[in-house]
Amino acid sequence: MILQREALEISPTKIILQHVYHIDTAYTRNFIGNHYKRLRNTLKQYYYIIELKQKILITILKCI
Repeated sequence: MILQREALEISPTKIILQHVYHIDTAYTRNFIGNHYKRLRNTLKQYYYIIELKQKILITILKCI
């Protein structure tokens, strides 16, 4: 009987911990995903600026 009671006492905490873990991993995944998207967008902007500078330099050099 004592072992059964201990098993019942442990299982609700295990369930709660599993729920907390799932919530935590989902939040972490969303957090990383959002930061990755933001970083990717800024990198695209930097590449666009670099391409523009190269085009401007090429046109200036062609004119000279």
